[in-house]
Amino acid sequence: EIDSLTYLAAERSFMKKQDKSSSESLIKYLQSFPEGAFTTQAHYYLGLYYFDNKQYEDAWKELTAVRQHNDNPFEEDAVAKMAEIKYLTQEYAEALDLYKVLEGKATSGDNRLAARLGAMRSAQYIKNYTEIIVAADKKVEMARFEGKKVIQVPVKDGISKAQELVEKANNGD
Repeated sequence: EIDSLTYLAAERSFMKKQDKSSSESLIKYLQSFPEGAFTTQAHYYLGLYYFDNKQYEDAWKELTAVRQHNDNPFEEDAVAKMAEIKYLTQEYAEALDLYKVLEGKATSGDNRLAARLGAMRSAQYIKNYTEIIVAADKKVEMARFEGKKVIQVPVKDGISKAQELVEKANNGD
C-alpha cells in the first residue's frame, strides 16, 4: 500500500507540472521501491521528461528500463522515443533498427507511418537504399488520404516513371 501511495503522489505531482521537482519525486519512488508495482510507469514518465528536456542519455536509460518489462502499455511509445533519440543523435544505423522494431510493435497507423518514415530517413543517411525501397513499398492506410487526389502505383513506378506521374497528377488524371 505504501508503494501505491508513494507512486500516486509522485505521479500526481508529475502530471500537474513536469519539472525537476516532480521528476525527483519519481526518482525517489524508484529508489524506495526498485521492484515496486509502478516502476515501469515511473521509468516511462522520467524518460519522457528527459527526452523533452533533450537529456537524451538519461532518457535512453529510463526508456530502456521500460522495454525490459515486455508487453507493457508504454513499450510502443518507449521504442518510438528511443528510435527518435538515435536519429537525433545521428546514430542512423541504430535508429533504423529501432524504427523496424517500432513498425512491428505499432498498434496505431500514426506510429506505423512514423516507423516507415523514420526507417527511410535513417536508411538514407547510411546509404542503405534497399531499406528505403523496402520501407516505401509497404502498404499505406489510405484512410488518411480521404478527400485528396491520390495516384496509387508501385514504388518501382514512382522511381522509374516519376516525371510521368508528376505530369499525370498535374493534369488531374
